[in-house]
Amino acid sequence: QAPDLGRQRAVDGTLTNVATRIALHAQITEKLKLTITKRCPYAPSVARDADAETRAHGVFARLREDILAGHLAPGTKLKAALLSKRFDVSMSVVREALTRLSEQGLVLSAPNSGFQVKPVSVEDLQDLIQMRADIDVLGFRRSVQQGSVDWEATLVAAHHKLARTQQFNGDPPRLSEEYAGAHAAFHHALIAGAGSPRLLNLAASLRDSAEIFFVLGGELRALA
Repeated sequence: QAPDLGRQRAVDGTLTNVATRIALHAQITEKLKLTITKRCPYAPSVARDADAETRAHGVFARLREDILAGHLAPGTKLKAALLSKRFDVSMSVVREALTRLSEQGLVLSAPNSGFQVKPVSVEDLQDLIQMRADIDVLGFRRSVQQGSVDWEATLVAAHHKLARTQQFNGDPPRLSEEYAGAHAAFHHALIAGAGSPRLLNLAASLRDSAEIFFVLGGELRALA
């Protein structure tokens, strides 16, 4: 019995030590949590990044709208300092927004001249039309091969809406927002059954680049 009693005491002592260490570890962990919470070395930067992202998206959306509505003419210089004051944001936020617009083909960036609204030309329009035709043909072919009945129904509905949406309104006549939306939706539906996110993203980027030509039809006729 004596050996069993000694073994039991040893086990009890070990358990006590383990329990003590667990309690100590918990105390240390709580102290660390309090210290981190008070100092907040990471949380503020994460919050600032999220806030900057939100502001950059807002500036991007407003500039994109101005470009596509024709309020910012092709070739217009986009100075970060002036835009920073206009939108009451930092220069880095403005540059991020301009970079996104550049990725969509609506803005050009040059090392020495900065950013400007992309100029338009008949040659650029012809190239854009050919590229969009190539992408739509490829995407539609794949969609026919792989698309479901739901894809077919969506495409038919998108075409039905496009065919029955008024194209121009206002005086002087301008492309209506409803028609622009229906037009974009139809071309998206045309290739949505292809099962290729990259193809959809490329087609969307080309559509964004083409949209400015719709609102600047008068200038294109002058160039022609």
